Amino acid sequence: YPNIEVLKALPNDHSAWDYHCYIMSMPLAFGTTLDNVPAQLPYLRSPANRVQYWGERLAQTAGDRVRVGLVWAGGRRLRDDRQRSIPLECFADLLTLDGIAWISLQKEVSDDSEIARVCLDKMTDWMPEIVDFADTASLIDNLDLVISVDTSVAHLAGALGKPVWLLNRYSCDWRWMIEREDSPWYPSMRIFNQPVRDDWDIVLQGVKTALPEWVRSLVPARPKLTQLAHTDPLREEAERIIRLFEARQWPELESLSRSFTERHPAQGFGFKALGIALKMQKQDAQALTALQRASELLPLDADVHNNLANVLKESGDIDGARRHYAIALERDPRLDDAHSNLAVLLYDQGEVEQAISHFEQALAIKPDSSHTLFNLGVARKDMRQPAQALACYEKAMAIDPQHHDARWNAALVLLSMGEFERGWTLYESRFLRKGRKPLQETPYPLWHGESLAGKRLLIQAEQGYGDTIQIARYLETLDALGAKCWFQCHDSLMSLIKRSYPKATVIPSNVCPLDLDYRIPMMSLPLALKTFSEEAIPGKVPYLVADPRRIADWKQRIASTGKLVGIAWRGNPTHVNDAKRSMPLETLLALVKAHPSIQFVSLQKQLTPAERKRLGQFQNILILDKELKDFDETAAVIRNLDLMITIDSVLLHLAGALGTPAWGLLAYCPEWRWRLGRKDSPWYPGIQLYTQAVAGDWASLVKRLSRQLK
Repeated sequence: YPNIEVLKALPNDHSAWDYHCYIMSMPLAFGTTLDNVPAQLPYLRSPANRVQYWGERLAQTAGDRVRVGLVWAGGRRLRDDRQRSIPLECFADLLTLDGIAWISLQKEVSDDSEIARVCLDKMTDWMPEIVDFADTASLIDNLDLVISVDTSVAHLAGALGKPVWLLNRYSCDWRWMIEREDSPWYPSMRIFNQPVRDDWDIVLQGVKTALPEWVRSLVPARPKLTQLAHTDPLREEAERIIRLFEARQWPELESLSRSFTERHPAQGFGFKALGIALKMQKQDAQALTALQRASELLPLDADVHNNLANVLKESGDIDGARRHYAIALERDPRLDDAHSNLAVLLYDQGEVEQAISHFEQALAIKPDSSHTLFNLGVARKDMRQPAQALACYEKAMAIDPQHHDARWNAALVLLSMGEFERGWTLYESRFLRKGRKPLQETPYPLWHGESLAGKRLLIQAEQGYGDTIQIARYLETLDALGAKCWFQCHDSLMSLIKRSYPKATVIPSNVCPLDLDYRIPMMSLPLALKTFSEEAIPGKVPYLVADPRRIADWKQRIASTGKLVGIAWRGNPTHVNDAKRSMPLETLLALVKAHPSIQFVSLQKQLTPAERKRLGQFQNILILDKELKDFDETAAVIRNLDLMITIDSVLLHLAGALGTPAWGLLAYCPEWRWRLGRKDSPWYPGIQLYTQAVAGDWASLVKRLSRQLK
């Protein structure tokens, strides 16, 4: 920070300043939240001359191996250092991994056991030569990865933007947050948490499992760049570019490779490096230009075409991406990245069978890629192949025990297959997934099934409206166990839930009451209450009670001589699967046209002007939208219907919980709760399910419904 004056001590004359602020008071002063943590990396930079010095030293000792720095202990003067430090001998197994040059970043070495001495012999140790943190930073800048316990080195590596794996103790420091595997302070950090106090073996086993996969993800481009360097007449400068690439120093790589291309415009190597540097900094437009030039100069380089295809895909040029993936595979049929990347593109375009073929070809080349196994599992699930999908997820978890997305997807498949005990158990992994919004913090312990007689339980809101309605049934079970429940939920559901469960205290989702005994996330109740079979599902329906006054009011307002049928055709557009579960309005209108004697009632919220205009062209459609102020109002309307026809949205749950007959229109691969191949629902006995016979084919499904209505 060249514009900031750094002081070693505070001068006696304070007149030069207007204010003062303690360092650790700055987050409060700036109103820091998880959403606005300043995390632009890197924000610390090493001296260029020292980076070059340590780069040259490392090149002599590490060669082409991946460079990993290691810190296993903190300063012994810290009160709880015993909890955060790990005996060096515990790393003996990890240090046997091939292809890694281990660099000690440990300032003070106190281990003197025979095993510790063997471990030290497997590392390069320059720490006696390190003068200050600038030296340490310069050495770190030349590494691929830093693995550290909770010390200043972990912070330093994170601030430099270097990939850093933190070995985190059970009772962790506040800044790492409970059960997080990433850090809002350092986006390049991955956290390996100690699940049991003082048990480092589980943590180090997780690192040993994850590290080879990480190394393999880093290495593929290295031989290609190295080969280019050896054949390039400007070898010395090319090798500097390679070192920056290996250190993942993207801004520096961009600067050097840009200069290289300006001075040597006929060298495709420079454009390739420039394109990769720009791509990694999400400057896709410039990356596209550089990689296009690289593909012209290096037409036989499969990796160039693969990277170019990736950028084209991100820019929306799907045809161009397909073309260059095909060229990449023509140049090198064993380029697993190209197979995998093409498979993802094909899957996104709905060409699932073709995607599966390329995922399998990628796995034939690289069978231990947990990422590709996971993607293949997703594709298999979408093809209604749950057993094969589960096998993929289980293999991914075996390779990478920290692959929580695979664990989560395995849970959904198991639940869809009716294997509730394993499914609900793995469903708990939802809180470990990256990007998962954490629940509101509370001071209460998690309820694990202890006696609830006379106890006060907070049921924490999570996920969507439909999930809340589905789980509300458990309030009666909890009441029978003697619990006094505080039930968090969305504002628009509060009055309906309050009326239905008067013994429960229904509160907004952001409110945490005082003086309770336990807490439990809403979707953890089936596991805690051992809902391990369909017979164990609390089955009293209806269990939601609409407002009698509003029911009577709507009875008059929508009175009809014929049948009253509610309709809805799309869900929340932010839902991850909304594109597959929602249907075009025009498709559903075929049902309306075929049955002019039925009074249809549109319960679709947030109508577009085009939808409202189209609906208005039908005399047998009553349009409700803004009139439905909350779910209590919607529930009163539904109670007056003879039938509710809707896609998989909250309205299907609501009709089911109210006991109103409902037909659920489901996508080819429906959500776990509807079960694959089922026509009924164990959660809602009054629902009949109609599932697409062909993915995306709503028209045939609507024709089936039309025949049923007759």
